[in-house]
Amino acid sequence: MIPKNWMIQRFIVVGLGAVLLLTGCSTAATDVGSAAGTPVNPPSSPEAVKAEQIESAPACVGFPESGERGLPCLGPGPDVDIAQLSGPILVSVWASWCEPCRDELPVLQKWFESDGPLLGINVADSSAAAADLLSELDVDFPSVQDVDSRTRIDLGWVGPPFNGIIENGVVVYRFDRPISSKNQIEKAFQQVTG
Repeated sequence: MIPKNWMIQRFIVVGLGAVLLLTGCSTAATDVGSAAGTPVNPPSSPEAVKAEQIESAPACVGFPESGERGLPCLGPGPDVDIAQLSGPILVSVWASWCEPCRDELPVLQKWFESDGPLLGINVADSSAAAADLLSELDVDFPSVQDVDSRTRIDLGWVGPPFNGIIENGVVVYRFDRPISSKNQIEKAFQQVTG
């Protein structure tokens, strides 16, 4: 017979392990949500309370007219509703406080420079910090602001970075880890477009 205390201890250890797995504490995980291992609302960004357009940030132009769920552009331009995107278009969820995002943004910029369709979604972040990071990394693809993480449900992300291809308002492809090369994006688009 197994002692009662042993069973309780095992239950606690297994339960804690499940909690850690579900919250994405490991940066080595391969699923989309835990790829960054970064909390959605980091305690270091209390200023992330409202969206504000930054004139020096990239403009949002050429997107369809926004519906009621439109997100404000980080730079000049109208709101953009991701549900209205016909695509295929790469949508990338990022934040200035997300370390893997810093590595990924220059790769996304290369895709954008090769005429790759791309929209960034800056989440749970201050507008100024987001615009400063884009400037620092010499990134000029358009991004919208989602300060209260509304797109989490629509896109099915847990934490940044998240990357997916949207076609006709639907996520048709999800990257299972941060993007590290333009080739990775090209292969995904080939799968989507046939």
